[in-house]
Order: sequence, then C-alpha cells, then structure tokens
Amino acid sequence: MSTVLVERKDGISSIYLNRPEKYNAINLEMLVDLYQAIEQVEANEDRVVIISGKGAAFSAVGLGLSLALTADYVVAQSDAKLGVLFMGIGLAPDGGGHFFLSERLGVHKAKQFTWSLEQVTGKEAQKMGLIDMVTSGDVWEDATEQAQRLLAAPIKQSSCIINRSELN
Repeated sequence: MSTVLVERKDGISSIYLNRPEKYNAINLEMLVDLYQAIEQVEANEDRVVIISGKGAAFSAVGLGLSLALTADYVVAQSDAKLGVLFMGIGLAPDGGGHFFLSERLGVHKAKQFTWSLEQVTGKEAQKMGLIDMVTSGDVWEDATEQAQRLLAAPIKQSSCIINRSELN
C-alpha cells in the first residue's frame, strides 16, 4: 500500500496522505511518496491541487500543520484540532512551519502559538487567521467547490488543503 495516493478529475489533482491507521502521521516513507506525488502532479496540466488525508485525520502529528500551511487555501472542519506541539519534545516547528505560521499570524503571535503548546479548533484557527475556510458539513465537498471556483478563475495554478479532523 502506498502511503500517498494521487487522483485526477476535471482539472483537479488530489493527493491523499494514506496512513489512516496512524492518523496520516508523516514518516520518511511518506515524505518520499509525497515528493513523487508532487512531481507527478507538477507534470500534468491540472491547475488546482487538493491535499487531503484518508481516514479520520489530515495528519495528526508532526509535519501535518506545516504541510497544510503551504497551501493557498486551508479548509478544515469546525471541530478540527490544530496545534504546533514540537516544543513539547524540545524541537522547533519543521517543514517550514515557523515561516508559514509567521506569514499567517505575524511573528509575535506565531511564537506565542508555538510556545503555548495550545491546540485550537477549526473555528478558533479561522478567527486567528491560521486557516481560511471552516465547515461543519462535508469538508471534501467544500474544498472541491472552492477548487472548482478557482478553476473558473483566470489563474495559472493554486492549491487547496483539506482536513478531516486534526492538524498537529
């Protein structure tokens, strides 16, 4: 079983993290598979990419939030849990997380959020400016609708990330 799956439909490439039994926690194998999936998507003509997780979570630990924050739009369920928990094990955010947190929250608030070890819900994360869209319905459906709006616009390329449950 591949740890990353790729599907294409109607001008949208979908990349799925596929370790649902581990809440899609990113390990070395998944990083290699993700890199190959991104190369595959870059080679096609699709203009929008949705990155999601199979199962109950987008990615429950580690790089998940860092990966999500690389997107132009982050879509999450209203009760999703988001956090930067690296400080709990004595590490700084990896995967560019510190950069993307600063871009979205500002340096001061990014530091506070990182150091607090706090987890916030999707609703709270949207109020903070951490994510863009919150849904209490089907997150995949809402992300796909956003992707279709982007396809209708005169854009060259964009991306959406969706979340089933938790981004840590």
